Amino acid sequence: MKFSIYQSLSLLISIIAFSVFGKDLYIEGRTVYHDCSYYSSTSVDLRITYLNENLPWGTTVEAVFGFEETDSSYGVPKVTSWQNRKIAMMNPSTEYTWQLDIEEFAAERGRAQSYTGLDFVIKVTVPGNLPFYEKGNDSPLGYFHTPFGSENYEINGCYPNSVPELQKFYFYDVKK
Repeated sequence: MKFSIYQSLSLLISIIAFSVFGKDLYIEGRTVYHDCSYYSSTSVDLRITYLNENLPWGTTVEAVFGFEETDSSYGVPKVTSWQNRKIAMMNPSTEYTWQLDIEEFAAERGRAQSYTGLDFVIKVTVPGNLPFYEKGNDSPLGYFHTPFGSENYEINGCYPNSVPELQKFYFYDVKK
């Protein structure tokens, strides 16, 4: 996937904004191609990490996410955002830091639809206040998007002995 100048600048601004205000957000992940003699699939493992040093004790952090889906069943690929939408509580991992691990089959043999990216926002609820959303921009319908890595790790056999380490994925904000 090629990034436009707008998307590249948006990514840079998002990273700068999070770094300057004591916040950090990053995604690590891997896409793995599983090749069995009778079945093949591609899975994606993601870890979203959110750090915000300005949040008080008792704050809850959730990820609202869905998948970008490409459907090629009608010849011309059709891309749809926010498929299979979910809300998941992010777990505190260290001080001021929350993480969420997501595992999903991105593509399966015989299925015309495949997941090609993750769409998400971070919902933060400070005790006694209404929730607010981290989404990288001021648009009411904005969100973050990360395309899945183009580097697939191939695993021969249904039960692999080792799986590659998570790699840092790039993301950018989408202004709607």
